[in-house]
Amino acid sequence: MTATEIDGQVSSSGLLMKVYKMLKHILLFLIGLFVCFFLTNSGFAAATKQETSSPSNAVEEKASLFVPHELKLKYPDYMLDVQRVKFFSPAYGAFRGSNRLDHFEREAEALLQKWVAKETLLYYDLTVEVCNVLSSGGLGDSIREDKMMIGYARRALAKSRELQAPEIPLDAELSLLSNIVGGPEYFDGKLSEAAWAAHRAEKMALFARGFQRLAAEIDEDHDFSKALSLQPPFPPGLVESFLNGKDKGGFLVIGMAPSAIKDPKLRAEYEELIIEHRRELEERGRQDTLRSFNKSFSRWIGQYIVSAYLRPPHNTNEMETYLEEYIKDEEVKRTIRTKYAEGLVKYNEGLQK
Repeated sequence: MTATEIDGQVSSSGLLMKVYKMLKHILLFLIGLFVCFFLTNSGFAAATKQETSSPSNAVEEKASLFVPHELKLKYPDYMLDVQRVKFFSPAYGAFRGSNRLDHFEREAEALLQKWVAKETLLYYDLTVEVCNVLSSGGLGDSIREDKMMIGYARRALAKSRELQAPEIPLDAELSLLSNIVGGPEYFDGKLSEAAWAAHRAEKMALFARGFQRLAAEIDEDHDFSKALSLQPPFPPGLVESFLNGKDKGGFLVIGMAPSAIKDPKLRAEYEELIIEHRRELEERGRQDTLRSFNKSFSRWIGQYIVSAYLRPPHNTNEMETYLEEYIKDEEVKRTIRTKYAEGLVKYNEGLQK
């Protein structure tokens, strides 16, 4: 290799090193800029939350949809007890000993008794967890598992009616109601036709309460077409103030804290916008969740209605009363009626053979 070629390679290497160093400095500058921007906005967001969390700004209290996560965190032993329940689930595959169902029943009973005395809302939540394990199957006796699941669910529902306060969260109540749709009582042959009809009507009354709670919370006039941004828009007066330089040294940042606004009138106006925007976002999420609940619950109960009223004694009029009064989804009602009519045809054909 000639001296000229060596000098050329050294020159190229030096150029690459200079480019590398330049890119490195640019990258570090961009990272620093991003971190500053992130911390600035995080500070504004935290300040906004702090300034708008006073009792006077509280959002109108409504029925709870879920057991508050903060309540679970308040009791460290609760999540440990949930894991003790899940320990028996076939999905976890942890407990493989003999008499698994017997062990599970003793464990579940002890934990449910503990939490019904300690914190009712967590008792409801734990009952849902217990029912989830039982509904997963694989504990050795499917009929007994179904009976246990229905028994635990009905006991929690009865407790919610007995206590009334604190009110059982809607999600927990609907989950428990979905756990009683099975009918091992019927297949045991221990229920005569009259006893089965009464048992069926009793269950339908429980489901009716779930639909009534849903109907009371769903706002049929909620406008889902209205687009909602993550952050509220700035008041026109605030934008004008900053553009005209009245707020010297200030700048507008999306999600900024009201404390960054010097003008007390504009600051108060912006605070009201934040409160109203938060209220709109929460209501949008709430209404969306309620509609999801209603769709899922209607499907569960629809399946129960078809199977329950196809078991004699048939009572089409009673079934129609429940459909018209509680199920609003026309497609769900059409599906139920179609399946019920098809089932009656097959039932009558079976009698003629």
